[in-house]
Amino acid sequence: MPQEKNKEIVKTMLEKMITHFQCDAETVSTYFSDDYVQYVDKKVLDKQGLSDHMGKLRKRFKSMSVTFLALIAEDDRVFSSHIVRAISPLKEKIFMHSMAYFILKDYKIIQCTELTRFIENPEQDVMLTDSLKNK
Repeated sequence: MPQEKNKEIVKTMLEKMITHFQCDAETVSTYFSDDYVQYVDKKVLDKQGLSDHMGKLRKRFKSMSVTFLALIAEDDRVFSSHIVRAISPLKEKIFMHSMAYFILKDYKIIQCTELTRFIENPEQDVMLTDSLKNK
């Protein structure tokens, strides 16, 4: 079923990009369409903006992991509710909850609408998204 394949695409992408820091051009091109757009915390990113953002996270944290609370697929849409844990080189711990709604076309992600909130240290909510540039 296409929806199960779409769900697996989103799951694998999040695991590779978050847990394994695979945010190189080849990985991004594998999962995202050229006209990809992401709406995240009042910002708009394109494919390059996503790569830049993930690169900044890779520099900021020495490790990150993702735990899925829900991963639901229907046709070409996938919803993910997941927890991201990150540790900086200075042992600073970040614990956040993301909810993301993905739309896929031809097994590539064309759009994502995401909301993220910090579970611990809520004053850091703006820390990560302030570095995002609008498209």
